[in-house]
Amino acid sequence: MKRRDAQLLDKAEFHFQKQEYPTAIALLQQYVQRRPDEGHAWMLLGEAGLETGDNALAFNAFERALMIDSLRYRRALAMVGELHLRQEQYSQATTAFARALASGAFRENERMLLQERFKISEFRQQLVSNPHPVLLHNAGTPLNTPDDEIPNSILLDGSRLLFTRKQNSGGRDRQQPKETFLITSQNQGQWSEPDEFMPWRDSGLNMGAPALAPDGNALWFAGCGWPGGLGSCDLYVSYFEKGAWSLPVNTGPQINTAAWESQPAISVDCTTLIFASNRPGGYGGSDLYQAVRLPDGRWSSPQNLGPLINTAGNEMAPFFHPDGITLYFSSDGHPGMGGFDLFMTRLDLAGRWSAPFNLGVPINSPADELNLVTDARGAVAWMAAQRPGGMGGYDMYSFELPAELRPQPLRTVKLRITDAINGRPIRAFVRVNALSDGSLFFEGSSRDTDGILMFPLPEEAAFALFAGSEGYLYFSEQYVFEKDDSEPQLSLEIKLMPALEGQRMVLKNIYFAFNSAELLPESRAALEHLLEFFRQNNDWQAEIAGHTDSVGTPAFNKRLSLMRALAVRDWLIQQGVDPQRLVAVGYGADQPSASNATEEGRAQNRRTEIVLRKRL
Repeated sequence: MKRRDAQLLDKAEFHFQKQEYPTAIALLQQYVQRRPDEGHAWMLLGEAGLETGDNALAFNAFERALMIDSLRYRRALAMVGELHLRQEQYSQATTAFARALASGAFRENERMLLQERFKISEFRQQLVSNPHPVLLHNAGTPLNTPDDEIPNSILLDGSRLLFTRKQNSGGRDRQQPKETFLITSQNQGQWSEPDEFMPWRDSGLNMGAPALAPDGNALWFAGCGWPGGLGSCDLYVSYFEKGAWSLPVNTGPQINTAAWESQPAISVDCTTLIFASNRPGGYGGSDLYQAVRLPDGRWSSPQNLGPLINTAGNEMAPFFHPDGITLYFSSDGHPGMGGFDLFMTRLDLAGRWSAPFNLGVPINSPADELNLVTDARGAVAWMAAQRPGGMGGYDMYSFELPAELRPQPLRTVKLRITDAINGRPIRAFVRVNALSDGSLFFEGSSRDTDGILMFPLPEEAAFALFAGSEGYLYFSEQYVFEKDDSEPQLSLEIKLMPALEGQRMVLKNIYFAFNSAELLPESRAALEHLLEFFRQNNDWQAEIAGHTDSVGTPAFNKRLSLMRALAVRDWLIQQGVDPQRLVAVGYGADQPSASNATEEGRAQNRRTEIVLRKRL
């Protein structure tokens, strides 16, 4: 090698080591013009092209090195695969990595890395070759702006969307983004101008990653650097009470640590909390953890979701669907299209999470996809992504989820509970039980400000609904959702009658064996509702009245009706109701509520009632 050429190569290598790549490239191009058979220089030129993003230059340089000596410059085989991968040429990348592996010229650790890259390129090729028939819709104005918009929560009925806008604070540190919580409402398919949703916006404290409870009555979020906090970011919660949001409360050392806790997701009944944390003992950067609310109101110690879900990378942005079994999240550790991809996992009957499933193309891309949320029905999802043609930064996109990526579809029940006399909203306790076995579907309370409560139920369900409040007769009714019902929501106006002496209330859904006083299992839900009434109104005495139709002798009907009334009374006493508050009476067929001439009328006459007598 001539002295001048050697000096030129040394100078190029010097600038390459100092990461002064444009200068190194210029010198290397001069060198290979003079010495085109020098493979080392071509390799160096290819790597400089990689560093500067000049893929064409890198391709040409690596191919020239391989032509000179494919064994000596075997690294070029892997580099060519990486270039194809970078340019989303997954078939070519798979071929290049396979070629590198087949060469047998790599050490064991290098071979393992090549196998991983081969698997990734092959995986991506499978995804792009089998895209979902999905159209992504940019939410546009007024929701998206040149700043970052990220969806956080959507109400059960899909009527309101909570999202975060991250923008420059305008302060001294112009790199510190300002996060604002915004909420928008849907009306006839159109989304409203978003309103600021910052109950404590005058606090000046740093907040992010909000999550509304699915019914909109609780707000979870991360507070970073707050006074009294336990770590860099802690989880806080606030409740909507008496028309206002309560001051946020730190969820305490059972949830928070000296590390970073953020991005909460809450179950529909607010008893399961899933969040991201980088606390020690995890599998990678940030992992997903789960805690459950104990009977005494405290939280259990959070449990890592394990190595099937968490990786050496980062898992974040969980969304726990109201079906209670489907979890969506973002990860850069599982095989994907690059950056953060969206994944889903489901709980099996044993309470174990399934292996995460990549949501595929075009939902995922080589860029980042974050924060998938959807409503109870699960047909339309929202996510944050950076896509060509967007409005800048992360935009919000909506799209129809393919059937195989949807959660279990649910219907939303929306109640409004008021006083039957004056129409005033009532804070009432609500319980929903399955008719088949009395198992609990849901329990909660309506808001005192408007009497509204929302909750989900399975798409196909037969259920008994109880609503009661202290000082009122309770409401109890049964409903059946058929699977082919097209209406995704049931709206009910429930008017509770104030409890007054002498008032009667028919106990619906209490069933007995034929010509017997044996309570059938299907009565369990209605009996639980009746028990709740006596607990809420513990200063009332009541008569439990049994009635029959006119079939059979008067003596038999009197005795049967009394025995049935006693069966209800005895059940209540066994559950702790004071016996002195209850008296059982059998009226037989003496007090019909309908004609005994028809089967429909006779069915109405076979009933159990309570009659309020007097206060204790």
